[in-house]
Amino acid sequence: MSNFFVRLTMALIMTLSLSGCGTLLGSKFYDVDIHPKRYNDTRHKFTEYTNTVLLSENIDGSHNFITDGGTVFLLVAGTGNFTKENINQRLKPFYDFLTWAKLEGSESENKRIFYNMQKEMKRRHIEFRYFPDGTPAFVDTNDGKTAFEKAIFQNISDYYTTQQIAELVLIAISVTYQRESREVIK
Repeated sequence: MSNFFVRLTMALIMTLSLSGCGTLLGSKFYDVDIHPKRYNDTRHKFTEYTNTVLLSENIDGSHNFITDGGTVFLLVAGTGNFTKENINQRLKPFYDFLTWAKLEGSESENKRIFYNMQKEMKRRHIEFRYFPDGTPAFVDTNDGKTAFEKAIFQNISDYYTTQQIAELVLIAISVTYQRESREVIK
């Protein structure tokens, strides 16, 4: 009987690894206390819910920002695993957003259009938009749905404030350049 459980466990691990979930196997998760607003792109209004951003510390020493997409974990803004070696490349859209958020008037709108047209921004499902009050919004449009599902179901995007993006950058820098003890939540 114990041989059956060993085989079952190995099959489960292989299935998770092949499905892309292997990256987070053995990871530690930390609540970073950032909760982006959820926007229903289909109904054009904010929902009453927020999302929770988690920092995963992976067994290979890399980190990710993720949200719980229900059936899957979603990478925040397609960041992927970040380390000391690739942090600037992985967080470039965050840096660009913080630069854009300081601009005003027509320069702000022209840069917003420029950034939103970038191939990397489209690949990572990121857009620079505005909150209803006119303040800059960093928007992650990846809700884990396929193009077919998006045509059928409601589309939800995560809206981050300038302060939240600045906090994510500071967290990423702090975890890649120094070791701090944090309380594991999962």
